Amino acid sequence: MTMLTRSGPLTPTGTVRTWEERVTPLYRRTRTIAPPVVVVVIAAVLMGVVLGGAKLSLVDTAARIALLIAVAHAWNLLAGFAGLISLGTSAFVGAGAYTVAMAVANLGWPWWAALLLVVPAMLVVGYLLSIPLLRLRADYFAIGSFAALLALHAIASNLGVFGRSMGVPMPTAALPDPRTTAALAIAVAAVTVLAVVYLSVSRFGLRLQAIRDNEAAAKTLGVAVKSSYLIVFVLSSVLTGLAGGVLALQDGSATPANSFAMSWTIGALLMATVGGVGTVTGPVMGVFVVYWLLQKQLEDFAALSLIIQGALLIVLVRAAPTGIWPPVKRLGKTILLRTRDRRLASAGKKA
Repeated sequence: MTMLTRSGPLTPTGTVRTWEERVTPLYRRTRTIAPPVVVVVIAAVLMGVVLGGAKLSLVDTAARIALLIAVAHAWNLLAGFAGLISLGTSAFVGAGAYTVAMAVANLGWPWWAALLLVVPAMLVVGYLLSIPLLRLRADYFAIGSFAALLALHAIASNLGVFGRSMGVPMPTAALPDPRTTAALAIAVAAVTVLAVVYLSVSRFGLRLQAIRDNEAAAKTLGVAVKSSYLIVFVLSSVLTGLAGGVLALQDGSATPANSFAMSWTIGALLMATVGGVGTVTGPVMGVFVVYWLLQKQLEDFAALSLIIQGALLIVLVRAAPTGIWPPVKRLGKTILLRTRDRRLASAGKKA
């Protein structure tokens, strides 16, 4: 039975628990609860700014950043936790965009119903594509996902029902206003980040990481490898498709050039890699670095921007495969620990 003293609670052996022993459980609980709370608070603040009196140019920028965060984190779900490097992100962005555009333009659905339709539609698309793709591993999975992107792009470009190269434009009167679209983008980004937070602390996330690190060993331990891959693949597909649906509402149409653009795949891969694959904050940091420094500042030099992004990706894969953010965090922790040790040493000398 645990006893209490003025110094603190006694353990069953009668020794006084240290301050670290008393605080550690609270720290662990806080570390689990804090990320979702922070995500929700930030999303609420951004929505307040967007729905308030912010300029429309700022609103459009906020929407684009939110969509990039959603796509980068949806890619991070696959690569960071399951070890599946996908080159087919644009396929799911395009599928979500065309789902919304065709529901609004061809079926006369309201935009909000069309956006809700993305969820079951992407469940089906994700499941169908998972049948051949999840039989592949490593480089073969990447090549297979890229082939899926090329196939969907070709279908949208050549079939009349999808408008061929002109795409599917939506009536302006059927679209939400830019502030509502930006709020939707922020909501999708928040849900995607929360999904990553869940995987970082849940048992399912631990199972995925076990599969990523050693699939054979995970099977030996009884982990359901196939179903785990299927769940995370379909989840990533749905979240990416939702981002594509909001993109269609922002652009007012779905076209092969924009909706299936390779830039979504390259951007997701680069942004997640810059910030740190398999982390919660990494892709968010990567979005701001890549978008502001390499895309926004060089928007008049598109070719140069792509060259720099490609070179940066090669350097990161070779020199810092875990991304820039994790080493920065480790450096910060090292500096803090050394500073604390110096203070303790100086306090000991004074005593």
